[in-house]
Amino acid sequence: MNAITPDTAAASDTLAEFGPTLYPAAMICAPGIYDDVTHDEYHSQSRLLWPALTCSIAKALVGKTPRHAWQMHPRFGNVGMVPTAVMDDGAAMHAMMLGHAHLIEPIRAVYGPKVKDKDRIGRPVTDYKTSEAQDERDEIRGMGKIPVLAHRLPELLRCKHAAWVQLNDAEDGAVFLSPGRSEVCAVAREDDVVLQCLVDRLPDDPLAPGDLKCTELSAAPGGWERRLQREYAFQDAFYRRVLRGAEGFERPAMRFGVIELEPPHGTVVMAPLPELVALAEVEVDRAIQLWRHCTRSNEWPSYGPKTVWIGPTPWQITRAEDDEQINDAAIEQFVGAAANWNAVKALRAA
Repeated sequence: MNAITPDTAAASDTLAEFGPTLYPAAMICAPGIYDDVTHDEYHSQSRLLWPALTCSIAKALVGKTPRHAWQMHPRFGNVGMVPTAVMDDGAAMHAMMLGHAHLIEPIRAVYGPKVKDKDRIGRPVTDYKTSEAQDERDEIRGMGKIPVLAHRLPELLRCKHAAWVQLNDAEDGAVFLSPGRSEVCAVAREDDVVLQCLVDRLPDDPLAPGDLKCTELSAAPGGWERRLQREYAFQDAFYRRVLRGAEGFERPAMRFGVIELEPPHGTVVMAPLPELVALAEVEVDRAIQLWRHCTRSNEWPSYGPKTVWIGPTPWQITRAEDDEQINDAAIEQFVGAAANWNAVKALRAA
C-alpha cells in the first residue's frame, strides 16, 4: 500500500482493533513499546501495517517540503542516506553504550601489494579506498551490523569508558545509567496517523528519555545551542508525543548526551528549556497535520512556482554606505527612482 488515501482513511479507523488473529504475529498492530524491532525493520517499516511518520520525515515536512518527505520515506520514494565512516563510529559508540556491542563487526581487509607504502602490505586497512574494504563494509551493512575500521576500535573503547565516567558524575546521568531498555521502537496512533520513533534509552522509571549524539567536533554547549534549537528540540517534542501515545503518560523533556569521538572524549548532557519545548511542540503538531493532509489527498507538493525575491541585509547596506558605494546619485542611476531607495532606507532602519 503506497499511501493512506480518502478511500482507505475510513478503514484505518479500525487500526486499534487489529490483532494477531487477522495479521501475522510479527506485525505491529497496536500502539506500544516494542523491543524486538531490528534497525532494518524500523527503517524499512516492514512490520507496520501503514506508513508511519517518523521524526526525520516530520522534519523534512516542515523544514523542506512534502515532496522531500515523500522521497525519503521507505514506503514511498525510499531514497535513504549513505552512511559515512564517522557515522559508523557513532553507530558503534551507540552500540557499546547501549549494550549492543555484538552488532559491531571490525573490517578485516588488509592492504595488498598495490599500496604505495610497501610497509603497509598485509596490515589492516585504515580507510575504505580499496575495493576489498568497500565490499566487506557493504557486506557487513547488508547483515544489519555496524562496520568499523579495526584501528578505530581501541579509541572507541576508550571513548566509551570516558563517557561512562562523565555520565556517572552528570546531573542527569541517571537517564542513561539507570535500569531501562535501549533502542526500543515506540508506536502511537492519532486517528489515521501512525507515529514511530526509535528511542536510544528508555528508563524503567518515568524519567526523561535519553538520546546519544556522537560527534567528531566539540561537544561544547555553546556550539550545540543552535542544534538543540533547530533540530533536537523538535526531536524531543516528537519522541515524547509518540511515547505519550505508546505508554499512556507524559515523560519529562529528553536529555541529549553529546559525546566527542576524539580525545579527551568530553561528554555533556543537554536539554531544552520549557520555552523551546513549547515552540517545538507547535512545529511537531504542524508536521502531523501536514502529514495527515498529504496522505489523505496523496498530494506531495514541492517548492512553489513563484519567484522568490531576495533583498540585501541591513549590514550589507551599511557596509556599502561606509565604503561610499551608495549615494543618492548612484541610486538614481542604477535603481531608477528615489522611491525605491526609500524602501532600502526603511530596511536599513529596521
